[in-house]
Amino acid sequence: MYTFFWWLYKITDDPAYVQVMYQANNDSTKRLPHDLFTDDLAAFQRNVRRVIDEFGAKIQLGSINKTAWHLSVLRSSSPLGGKGMPRRFGCTTLLVGDMAIGTG
Repeated sequence: MYTFFWWLYKITDDPAYVQVMYQANNDSTKRLPHDLFTDDLAAFQRNVRRVIDEFGAKIQLGSINKTAWHLSVLRSSSPLGGKGMPRRFGCTTLLVGDMAIGTG
């Protein structure tokens, strides 16, 4: 599974895939990638560490507004992961963690 996330990172250049992998491994590169078919474990771990050092361990996602789907997600911009600002988007707004999700 971890090498799959690395492959997704390589084709999309989206660090969120490496951040998910790192978080799923208890915020560590030790014992990554848990894959028998990986030739060089140390190189894999160094590459993961390089991405985490550059982009951080926390996934940074912005707000979205998918009007065609009647879906909006308002995420907090706080670096501490504060609550999202609840707003009414269409018929229903749901506050989940630090996100406000609206459907309508």
